[in-house]
Amino acid sequence: MPKLGNLIANPRICTGCQTCAVACSFLKVGRFDLNSARIRIGRNEPECSFSPHFCRHCGRPLCQSACPTHAIRRNETTGMVYVEPELCSGCGLCLEACPFDAIRLDRNRLATMCDLCNGRPMCAKLCQPRALIFVR
Repeated sequence: MPKLGNLIANPRICTGCQTCAVACSFLKVGRFDLNSARIRIGRNEPECSFSPHFCRHCGRPLCQSACPTHAIRRNETTGMVYVEPELCSGCGLCLEACPFDAIRLDRNRLATMCDLCNGRPMCAKLCQPRALIFVR
């Protein structure tokens, strides 16, 4: 469990507005680009429902086990799982291994994931329906 806190999602009240993803992309890459966000909103069209997807910083991350270059690591102080960009080969095996659909390849084909904004996640702060909350 991350020592910074936990991001918790309640898909039942997510409206699919994408405010979280827009805020994330602007904070992380300086532009409003849903493809650059480290959180994404899954859509279930038949049920007209939405669900936030983000890194859960698992105790035993499957993405880390799948990484052939050992680019995915854990910060022992914070408990956060992160990617060492200089080691990432862009193979995408971590994407396939993640059960939460939480990893993306950026424009440079490097893996990216939520880092909880160092304990101040903008996505939760701006989520109006409170479908995302951050607890310490």
